Amino acid sequence: MSRVRCLYCGRTIADDQARCPHCDAPSHYQQRGFRFGARQRFVMFFVVLAVVVLGLALWLPR
Repeated sequence: MSRVRCLYCGRTIADDQARCPHCDAPSHYQQRGFRFGARQRFVMFFVVLAVVVLGLALWLPR
């Protein structure tokens, strides 16, 4: 069991709890199938996309 931060109050909770015991907000990590590392992959995708678009813009004839 790992610990995550509540999106509403910022306190740490267990990742298997359905609701935050501090503010009673729903735990989005459990309900939406939170995957660790998803944000890094998302940012990396857009960095690679930006490099490809920039490369095509410089490579194509004007």
